Amino acid sequence: MPNAVSAVDFADIVFAAQKIDGYLRGLLDCDPTQADQIDAAHTLLSKIYVWLFSELKSHLVDLETAWPLIDARFEELSITRKPRG
Repeated sequence: MPNAVSAVDFADIVFAAQKIDGYLRGLLDCDPTQADQIDAAHTLLSKIYVWLFSELKSHLVDLETAWPLIDARFEELSITRKPRG
């Protein structure tokens, strides 16, 4: 099961990172000192917060927990596929 969970975690992390990237780029285009951009900047900042700490964080925690198993499996595969020579 760690492989399936880890695959989902990786996929969700990549998806969340793409969403955060888009919101951050939008935020950087805003000038929160301008009255007509304050609400847009605040909305984008709020969306970044949600994606970082509601969506992304739990997947990072799960992945960190599974990491020793992932690393061990990678090591196992590397040893079994190492060219003899």
